Amino acid sequence: MTRPSLSLIDPPQAAPKRPLGLRGLFLLATALLLTATAAAAPPLAPAPRWEIVISLDLVRGLADVAMTLEGFPAPLLLCEGMDGSARTLRDLRRTDGEKVALLPDKEREECFRVAPPTRSVALRYTQDLARLADDHGDPDWASRFGEDWIFNDQAVLLGPDPLPADTSITVEFRLPGKPGTIDVAVPWTRLPGPGYRFRHDPRQVEAGTYVAVGHLALLGELPVRGGTVSVITLGGARRATAMQLKDWVARAIAPVADFYGTLPGGRVQVLLAPVAGSAEPGVFGTVLRRATPSLVLFFGAEAAAFDDDWMAIHEMFHLGNPPLEHRLPWLVEGFATYYQEVLRGRAGRPAERAWGDLAYGFTRFCSPDRGVSLGEESRRLRQTQHYQRVYWGGACLAFQADVAIRERTANRTSLDDLLRGFRTSPRDLNEGEIVAAIDRAVGRPLVKRHLAAGTPPVDLVALYRRLGIEPQNRDLVRLRDDAPLAAVRRAILAR
Repeated sequence: MTRPSLSLIDPPQAAPKRPLGLRGLFLLATALLLTATAAAAPPLAPAPRWEIVISLDLVRGLADVAMTLEGFPAPLLLCEGMDGSARTLRDLRRTDGEKVALLPDKEREECFRVAPPTRSVALRYTQDLARLADDHGDPDWASRFGEDWIFNDQAVLLGPDPLPADTSITVEFRLPGKPGTIDVAVPWTRLPGPGYRFRHDPRQVEAGTYVAVGHLALLGELPVRGGTVSVITLGGARRATAMQLKDWVARAIAPVADFYGTLPGGRVQVLLAPVAGSAEPGVFGTVLRRATPSLVLFFGAEAAAFDDDWMAIHEMFHLGNPPLEHRLPWLVEGFATYYQEVLRGRAGRPAERAWGDLAYGFTRFCSPDRGVSLGEESRRLRQTQHYQRVYWGGACLAFQADVAIRERTANRTSLDDLLRGFRTSPRDLNEGEIVAAIDRAVGRPLVKRHLAAGTPPVDLVALYRRLGIEPQNRDLVRLRDDAPLAAVRRAILAR
């Protein structure tokens, strides 16, 4: 005989009654409580939604932006991401039929408040890329190359502040000209279907992205230790072939990925922009390194060889910069300057040339200029623009710290290990923490004293002698393997 199944609609006599017991009573009470709680709880609110359409006029240098925002807490605060970019924004208006003002925020000049409070808003505005480029001349805002453009999305998007982490964000680019003649490059996930539609995310919005639009050429994807690098070049006449440019990027990124043990960020977009009239292989570079990184490398349109370039590896080393509370040029730029030569030496550049370039830079810029310390020069860099002093002064400090750590530990540890550790910090580090950590590894307050020194902080000639580095003239050196610290010198450039 088949036993009847039990359900809430079965008659009571369908099964024999048995005492529930303590465990049964507990389970029944728990089920009733959960049922009551679920019935009383309000339905979960949908995640905030931010939809953006950017229509570009590349000739006039205008970006018309239309956006819809839903589900954000009221009142809604909309902000530009780059200082000064709000000044070139115009015709900001609501488009959803409501006569609701966008009031400038009294405390933050780059922000606007939507008033009265609302949970849904549609708006339009125009960002003047041409004025951004004229005002700043920097891809952190916008840079023009004929009808091709590179701009930072933070300088174009007027976004909600705060931006909830679960916000759904889509961005569509509408491009001029015949389909296929103009392209757009971003390191975001492209959505299926026609047109240029991408999935953005709040973490990437906070990090910023270099966007390239125009007559672009995709040079290919480079497999690198721990990730991939996409290489895109802008239009414009140039002597270098696509293969030369791709090899240039590959030679620069491989030693950096090896140094950190992986490619920081996993996926990296590299935009190459030719500079008319220049024969310098690497002219200038800049990087947005958080989330999915993007870089811009300016190269000489007349350059035909890139074998001895240092700029690309310097910029790519920044991909692994530690998270910092404030800008520390002596650390960020100075240590990158040191490692641009060290990593090129590890990649096969002759040791005499690597040490020659380092010694030449140290000799000129390690000592204070007119008694101003490296720490003070670093803090006032934007005002003084003493870039060589800070970059090479910081490199000289990195060199001393690296030698001291290796000497103290018989080459078992080095400055390399500290930088890898800084990079993995779960929070932003301050200058005091960085200085203390390096000085602990050194075993004395080397960094603290060097940053504050108003007189030459180190006898470079004596240090060179111990390492077996004998400067000849300008950037030429002779290396001696019978010096006391020759093993340290060799280990610094060892692969």
